[in-house]
Order: sequence, then structure tokens, then C-alpha cells
Amino acid sequence: MHFSKKQGPSRLFVPAIVLSRFSSMTPSILSGLLLIEIASTFTVDVGIAAQMRTLASTIAMLFAVAMGVLSVKIQAKTLLSIGLGLLVISSAGCITSTSMNMLLVSYSLTGFATAIIAPMSMTLVGENLTLDKRARAISWIMTGAALAYVIGAPIINAISDIGGWRLSFLGYVVPAALISLVLVRVSIPVTEMNNPKTSVGFLSGFKAILGNVSALSCMFGNAMVVAAYQAILYYGSSFYRQVFQSSKAFASLLIVGSALSFTFGSQVGGRLVNRYGRKYMSAAPAFLAGVVIIYYMNVPNLYVSILLRFLGSFVVAVSFIGSRSLTLEQEPDYRGTMMSLNTASQSLGTLIGSGVGGYLILRYSYNLVGLVLGALGILSGLAYWALSVDPTQKE
Repeated sequence: MHFSKKQGPSRLFVPAIVLSRFSSMTPSILSGLLLIEIASTFTVDVGIAAQMRTLASTIAMLFAVAMGVLSVKIQAKTLLSIGLGLLVISSAGCITSTSMNMLLVSYSLTGFATAIIAPMSMTLVGENLTLDKRARAISWIMTGAALAYVIGAPIINAISDIGGWRLSFLGYVVPAALISLVLVRVSIPVTEMNNPKTSVGFLSGFKAILGNVSALSCMFGNAMVVAAYQAILYYGSSFYRQVFQSSKAFASLLIVGSALSFTFGSQVGGRLVNRYGRKYMSAAPAFLAGVVIIYYMNVPNLYVSILLRFLGSFVVAVSFIGSRSLTLEQEPDYRGTMMSLNTASQSLGTLIGSGVGGYLILRYSYNLVGLVLGALGILSGLAYWALSVDPTQKE
């Protein structure tokens, strides 16, 4: 996809992208921390309530493919604005839900939002920043996602103590999305397409990506490491509250600790990618993350488990920076399509992680959740190492 810029990116360009990703994380933070309360409201099992995330991930995965078309027809800035608007609409539906089914439908709109915000934020980075600046920008995007947990967990916990999970949507998710929307509209440069691609061009992009083993291995690896991370990101709070009988407030503090670890890992990853290469910084941390996740849910000591959880968040973040940077460079001529398909793969990972995790909780135990999802992280690292190629370096 080729654009002519009317103006270069302003100093607020990266902050606008970062805040957009920050906002896109808020629904999942809320649903993870308050999953037990949501389940109690509608008198369903935690494993059943968790499928709201599964449905949203399924929609995100499917719609991300359609984004491959939209990304060559509509400006990335416009699409990003639409995604943020959907977060507001979704929150309004969740707030007014009177049944679990209605909540599932309302929350599913976050899947559409994710399918738009994630690829467009990366596409804008690829099209507006030079190669040497992209890894650092991606590290800040990942940092923004982590800071959403650092800031959001205690705020959501406090708001829920006052007015329940519905008020948390109104008092946190909605304002974050609205502020992001305003910043995107005023700070991201307007672009226009030169010779917009026809359906033939669109199909050529898909053909190029699907025929690129390295690009496919990146998407597979991304899916697997995201699936593994759900053991920490989505089921971590319920794990400590049900296995170790931890309080909701303590669980929110652990979310903050994990997010700080992820933030540190994001910044470290942003500094190491250009030095050690995108491929190595994707593979090694993903493999290590899988091993750590296995043990984090299978040690009987609470404090050892917490330390492993924080370590897992750190190495996952490093891998995310490497893998996003690696994927962004796979098909530069079709970057919007590439990142849309990659978002679909990440949503597939979330779907696998949340769906499999919920099933294992219902039928077996959290111990098996850690074992199975951790194994997917190991598989991710092997896929990056064996099959991916960094186009920016000579192999």
C-alpha cells in the first residue's frame, strides 16, 4: 500500500498511537479482573463467563481478515478512529446488559475494535517512521498496553468497589477511548492513496503473504505466544483468587506488578532488537516464556509463583517487541494487509488461550492450563527460530 503524505508525523504521533493501544486494552483488563463478579451477576460459572473473551477474539480474528481489504481502501487514521468509537459503543452495551447473552454480544464489539486498532497502529508506524525508529516506537506501543494494566487495575478495582463492574466500564473504559479518539484526530497526519489498489492488487497482497513461509511462521509464532500469555493475562487473577484464596485487591496488585514487568520488558526489547536482530529477539524470549508459564501455575508456593509470573510477563514483552518488529518487515509493499492478517493470528492466539484455558478450568485444573499454554510458548519460539527470516538482515 502506497501513500503520499500531506504532512509528516508530529511530536504527538507516537503518543496518539500509544494511547490508542492503551484504550484497546481496557475492556480485557476489566473482564479479567472482575470475571468472578461478572459471572456472579448472571449466575454462571467463571469458565462460561470467560467465553465473552473467546467470542470477542473469534470476531477479531475473522474481521481482521476483512481489514486486509479495508486497509487498502480507507485511510489508516480513519479506520483507527472507527475502532476507538466501537470501544465506546461496546461499553455502552455492556453497561446496559440484562443477561449473559446480551453481554456476550455487546462485549464482542471489542473484537471489531481490536481488529482495527492493532493493525492500523502498526501500519501507521511502518508508513510514517524510518526503520531505525520503528522498534522503539513499537516498544512504546507495548509499554502503553502494559501501562493500561498498571493504571487500570487499581482504578477498576476502586470503581468496582463503589458501583460494580458496570460503573468500571463507564468510569474507565469510555473516558479512555474518547480521549484517545480526540488525540488521534488532531495529531495523526492525513494521508491519501496513490493509485488505490484494485481487487487484483488486494489478492496479490494475500498471495504474496500466504506464499511467504517466513511471514506465515511469524503469524503462527505470534498466535502461539499470545495463547501462552493468556495463562497470565486472562486467567492469572482467577488463578490466585481460587487456588491461593487471594483477595480481589491483592489480585489487582499482581496485575500491576505483571504490567510493570511487561513495561520493563518492552523497553528492554526496544533497545535490543536493533542490536541482536528481530529473529533472535522473537525466538529466545518466546521459548523461555513458555517454560516459565508452565512452572508459574504448577508451583505450590505463592511467592515463587508470583516471581515466575513477573518473569513471564517480562520475557513475553521482549518477545512481543521482537516479533512485531519482525512481522512488520515481512511484506513492506502490503504492510496493511500483513498487519491485518497478523492481528487475525494474534486474535486466534487469544481465542486458543482463553478457550482452551476455560475448558481446562471447567474439566481439570489450573495446573493443566499452565502446562498446555506454556507448551504453546515453547512451540512459538521454535517456529520463529526454524522458519522465520529477517528481511532487514543477511541470514
